[in-house]
Amino acid sequence: MNSVVTLLIAILGSGGLCSLMTVVFSRRKFKAEASLIEAEVNERRGKEEREYMDYILTQLKENTETYKRESEELRERVHSLETRINMMMEWVINDDGSYRAWLENELKKYNPDIEFPECKPAPGFEENFNSDASNT
Repeated sequence: MNSVVTLLIAILGSGGLCSLMTVVFSRRKFKAEASLIEAEVNERRGKEEREYMDYILTQLKENTETYKRESEELRERVHSLETRINMMMEWVINDDGSYRAWLENELKKYNPDIEFPECKPAPGFEENFNSDASNT
């Protein structure tokens, strides 16, 4: 063994042997540092992905809550408008019927023999509207 060491020292010299040992140990050190850096990068990447997913989930929750609130407001407005339309249609039908009855009575005062044509019933607005409203 001594002869091998002596031969190596003779060929490489003490500086060459030190350089060779430095290369071997430096290589191990760089591999260890590289694996630490790689682990740190993977940890940061995982942390950023979690933060990104948390942000996406937060935004989705906010959008869902906004959508729910706006859709509820719109439902209330539509219901209010449906109620107003029903009231308006009822008023128009009642007003038209009372005006027609008054007009027929006034005309009969002047001509008791007058005959009025049969009046069609009011269109099925209420029936159609109520069935449409129940579908929503």
